[in-house]
Amino acid sequence: KKTHESINNRLALVMKSGKYTLGYKTVLRSLRSSK
Repeated sequence: KKTHESINNRLALVMKSGKYTLGYKTVLRSLRSSK
């Protein structure tokens, strides 16, 4: 549960900073490259 909370906190910080779309794109790229 602690890890889940930390992830939520990170998402909240990213959304607040306004770089949510950038982070989302980077995640998609990393997932695609891994596969």
